[in-house]
Amino acid sequence: MLLIFICLPFLAMAGYQFYQVNFGILKYADWTAEECIEDRKCVWTAFSNIAFESEFEFETTKKGHLAKWNESIVVGVEAEKDQEKMEALVQQQINYLKQHTELNISLRHKGGGNNTKANIILFFSKDFDHLIYKKYHSTFINIFKRYTGDPNYFFKIYNSINDKELCFATVFSEKKKEEDLKLSFIFINILKENSIILSCIQEEITQAMGLFNDIKQFKKSTLFNDSNETKNLTKLDTLLLKILYDPRVKFGMNRREVKKIFTPIYEKTYQQLQAEGI
Repeated sequence: MLLIFICLPFLAMAGYQFYQVNFGILKYADWTAEECIEDRKCVWTAFSNIAFESEFEFETTKKGHLAKWNESIVVGVEAEKDQEKMEALVQQQINYLKQHTELNISLRHKGGGNNTKANIILFFSKDFDHLIYKKYHSTFINIFKRYTGDPNYFFKIYNSINDKELCFATVFSEKKKEEDLKLSFIFINILKENSIILSCIQEEITQAMGLFNDIKQFKKSTLFNDSNETKNLTKLDTLLLKILYDPRVKFGMNRREVKKIFTPIYEKTYQQLQAEGI
């Protein structure tokens, strides 16, 4: 399975059709993150629309089933400049994920003597075309052939993206276990200002955890509304991530299965959020 999602200042992109929001999201469109996290039905509506759907129609996803990581994550950084600075920004997001998912996540420092293979790699580049078609072309071909069966699948999609100015990401899973995430590539424009780079890191890494959908009607979420001017993660974003990585929530579950156990999970994660003072 291959997923691709993009961080853009606007949602209008020719050639793509966003999933229309279902399950009552419009009722909560104008609620703040603080208001939503207080209401179990609002949180379920957000989780149901974001965790069970994918951002784009062309994705080869198993719709309606949860995807998440079930193994240790090693994050690698490949930057054309300011390697240490980019690693420091990524480390901030790793610390956030470790706090809220209890996953074993670490940063592999370039040149640090750690030969462990990274399964999430962030590429910071000023020229995505050169990166994809020159520097890492053969590597990407082998990866995409393994996970999709078509070595040119990613390149076809990449060429159809009209706006590649900010950042985008790919996520892979094994063919036999489509909801068990195994690998992610994240591409970020290194020429942007630091606040935008940090926002891209936050959104792309966190969505790569399994919260794939963007919802333009949900105005108060940072991660899941690319048109939102808010750059920092909200309490709602954090709560949704904590719910996804509650041990009772298993990869491959459908909406009906999660809804049956959602109330105690919501109550536990909400209390954790309050105790952490976020």
